[in-house]
Amino acid sequence: MIILSVLFITINCDAGDVFDGYDAFYKTLPNRIFSEPSSPLPSRDTLGNMHDDETSHWIIADKNIVKINGQKFKLTKAIPHLNQPITARDVGRNPELYTQERYYCILGHNPTSSGTAWRYNSVYLIDRKTKKIFKFPGLFSSCLSLGKDENQHITFFEAKIVNYRAAYDADGVELQEYVLKGKKVSKTSKIIRAKFINSNRFFDFMIEK
Repeated sequence: MIILSVLFITINCDAGDVFDGYDAFYKTLPNRIFSEPSSPLPSRDTLGNMHDDETSHWIIADKNIVKINGQKFKLTKAIPHLNQPITARDVGRNPELYTQERYYCILGHNPTSSGTAWRYNSVYLIDRKTKKIFKFPGLFSSCLSLGKDENQHITFFEAKIVNYRAAYDADGVELQEYVLKGKKVSKTSKIIRAKFINSNRFFDFMIEK
């Protein structure tokens, strides 16, 4: 019994951390750009149905025009990274808004998506200083997945499903980190591997050591 108890403790200590969602995991990573909970971004139908001073933030979802603190941005002018598509309505109605001193982030999901498309989010980052807008890979992504390296360059992840056998049958996810330096995007040495607890549940996983 003593031997079995020691073995049990050793196994548990060596096991990776278990998560029930990607945001919960991203929050554990260092140097995140955003750490605070998001707030809804109210949706409008047209540019003329509401005075600008009635609300500080809004979005016209079918045109991807957003207003934040008096500034208007057109998300369709974003710079896409790793061949991300940019289309009107891809943030859906009432996406989430993250804010901090230098950046805004808009996290949305197209409500008309079907099948396994709900695994994908639209993640737009707005640089409040340069007014540049970026769109990052969407699979299992989040505003919380965006970080900075030691030189204050933006980092993000591209997720790939491991051993994808069917729509609801796979082994896990591999997260490859990228860094954005000016207009150039390159891989870093960081690769995080997550193993699904059950092969048919893609949001319950263990981080492999």
